[in-house]
Amino acid sequence: CFPLYILIVSFYINLVEQSFKPRDRSVNRKLLLTVLVIVISGSVSCILLGILFFGFEVFNSKSPFFQFVAYGIIGSVSFILFNLKRYRDATFVLVLLYLFNILLFSTKYLLTGLLYFLAVIAGSYIYSAYFFNQAKNIKTSRPLILAGIYAILFLIVTLLLVFIYEPTAGKLFAIKNMPIGFLIGLGLGLGIELSDYIISQIRNDKKKVLDKGVD
Repeated sequence: CFPLYILIVSFYINLVEQSFKPRDRSVNRKLLLTVLVIVISGSVSCILLGILFFGFEVFNSKSPFFQFVAYGIIGSVSFILFNLKRYRDATFVLVLLYLFNILLFSTKYLLTGLLYFLAVIAGSYIYSAYFFNQAKNIKTSRPLILAGIYAILFLIVTLLLVFIYEPTAGKLFAIKNMPIGFLIGLGLGLGIELSDYIISQIRNDKKKVLDKGVD
């Protein structure tokens, strides 16, 4: 399933690139590289953290731990597009990913899937708009901020679902989902920091090459 998600995102990115005018392509290729690095780093980091805690169940689409794959990719895609203020692109890609989720899996838990999907998108937007750039002086703490945002949103969604479907299930079920949200947010946050480092290194290397060329 992971390659299929990447295929969808890559297809759309390629489609967007084809729409750019030739003189703009060198600039937009840098933008596309940034998108791909963040999506891959965020997704892989989230999946690896899931494997660390729950083993290879994260690749079982019928397991609740598959959220590490699905939401790692969705969270990464939504974060970078929100961060770049590409809201139209974000809407198109996220709707496409949501429809793909429905077709690939099941409509049995449609409302549940939709609410968690929206929680992941909302978490990425909140982090991108209000915390990522503002907390650049405390980069080591930024993943924990995103983890906290996801944990709170997962708790809210779970409490809402408990209220709708199973009021007698109690608070235990709701609290059990908080660590999942926290770990997904933490994995995604670590991946974003890794991609930020990789991109800055690429830019510094290019700058050194250009400086040598000028000399």
